[in-house]
Amino acid sequence: GATFVDTLAMGVGSPVLNGGNYVYNAMFPSFIADSAHHLVQYRIRVATSAANLYGGCAFFNSARIIVMVNNCQFVLKTDLLSFDATLAGKQAQLKWQTANETDQTNFEVQKSFNGTQFFKIATIQGREFRHSYSFNDPELLKDFAYYRIVVKDPGSKKISNVELLKTSDQSIGFMSVTNPFYDKLVFDYHIQQNAVVTIVISDAHGRTLKSFKQSLVKGANEVRVENLSSLSGGSYILQVISPDGIQSRKLVKLNN
Repeated sequence: GATFVDTLAMGVGSPVLNGGNYVYNAMFPSFIADSAHHLVQYRIRVATSAANLYGGCAFFNSARIIVMVNNCQFVLKTDLLSFDATLAGKQAQLKWQTANETDQTNFEVQKSFNGTQFFKIATIQGREFRHSYSFNDPELLKDFAYYRIVVKDPGSKKISNVELLKTSDQSIGFMSVTNPFYDKLVFDYHIQQNAVVTIVISDAHGRTLKSFKQSLVKGANEVRVENLSSLSGGSYILQVISPDGIQSRKLVKLNN
């Protein structure tokens, strides 16, 4: 549900009035849903034209279509007891402890630069009775990165906790932002010293719609802005004003 790929299935639809609402019907090529498709998620991207589907004017629907093939979940044999990430200089060192793994268990090491979209950087083969594994990321860390482990047994998988690593010279600014957003906004912000900052949300014309102060601690901070459902869909500006300056991000609000 975090990373999606384009199926290349698209079309142009005409709305039909149904119960006071205009409804579009989207057709998708049929396929045989076996266990390999279990829990696969689909979402719909909408735009005013086919050309805009791949531009900044396209939007995703909030509902997800989940393929349910198996009535009962598989029980994952392998137990992930712990997962830790540390820095040695600028190299990420990952370690995890397990139990009950077999020679059919695989550990997929995943990395992300925004905490949402992860990609595979390595696969470690499980060994029965080993219980302790490690991996050093060969790519030196420039600013920050998120890591997680996906444990895979035949027919099932489990995802570890997410670990954030950052270098000591990480500059001030946004690390990740929920964009587009609906009724709440969540973003990670890095600051070099403890400070009280002002968080401002403005419309496209620069008019302040919401402003408040919040204390941040040195390092990475998660900031949540609630009760934004009253804002109309459209473009907005998020600003964080701190003693080190002003950082801005352009946002898109989607209607609920």
